[in-house]
Amino acid sequence: MVDVVTTDETILEMPLECRSCILGQAMRTAREAGLPESEQSEIVQQTAKWMSYPYPRSRSTLHLGRLIADQVVARAKLQRDFDIYHEPKALSNRLAQTHTERLRRSILESDDPLAMAIRVAAAGNVIDFGAKDHSHMDIESELRAVTSQPFERFDIEPFRQRLASAASLLYICDNAGEIVFDGLLMEAMRRLRPELEIHAAFRDAPILNDATVQDALAVGIDGWAEVFSSGSRLAGSKLDECSVDFRLKFSSSDLVVSKGQGNLSSLIDDADERVFFVFRTKCPPTARRSGTTLGNLQMIQGRHFPPLPSPSSP
Repeated sequence: MVDVVTTDETILEMPLECRSCILGQAMRTAREAGLPESEQSEIVQQTAKWMSYPYPRSRSTLHLGRLIADQVVARAKLQRDFDIYHEPKALSNRLAQTHTERLRRSILESDDPLAMAIRVAAAGNVIDFGAKDHSHMDIESELRAVTSQPFERFDIEPFRQRLASAASLLYICDNAGEIVFDGLLMEAMRRLRPELEIHAAFRDAPILNDATVQDALAVGIDGWAEVFSSGSRLAGSKLDECSVDFRLKFSSSDLVVSKGQGNLSSLIDDADERVFFVFRTKCPPTARRSGTTLGNLQMIQGRHFPPLPSPSSP
């Protein structure tokens, strides 16, 4: 989800597609928390009201996701940082791990192991329970399709050049399940550059199916990187809401890999040539903001994006 703002500094205009997506997110989160249908309906109605308010430019669709999660947890009388999606996240990790050895062999046997590892990591971005009902996902068929799909944008050569001389890399992770494939890319980079220092950032608190430090440790990411919390409680990485440690690593790392749409939308305007966004274009607002085509895989170097659309843009 990507925000489009008006020229008024205080008002945010939300794309219609984002509204329907957020309402679906509210319904799934309420259902996942076990709320009765009457309360699920109330959560959806409250979310619709939030979307009708004049909204400060400094806020975003990511903040609405946090409001929804906090409201659902409160209504379900759960602890503040209860992981509503714990079970589907654990399931997605297990499903992803069943593919690990096959995909590792594909990387090792490839004529270009780095390119294949990036493709594997990008393919993992299809596992997104926040944007899709997990009960209807066919992970096997989706991975088969995406791992054979060409990239629309694939800025691998500048990435390869920067990796060759990098001493440190910040890897900003996205979803549970997907992080298993991120681990394979980290492994491939460490194989090329054994001395490379990798720092892997995860959400500070559960939000949708985004991965936390606990999820990272459960799948062994700490075998390839220093695992730490970004300080973000959102489904993204807005710098002014991340920890000082994360901001320092973001500004000082020689190379940055940012996974997924949430991180893209929150970092796109802060990215320089060190930052490479790896994602699948999943919705029309992201396609418009990134200048890419819906459904395609992307690896785009920072600052290679079109200007922010005007409010009149289609």
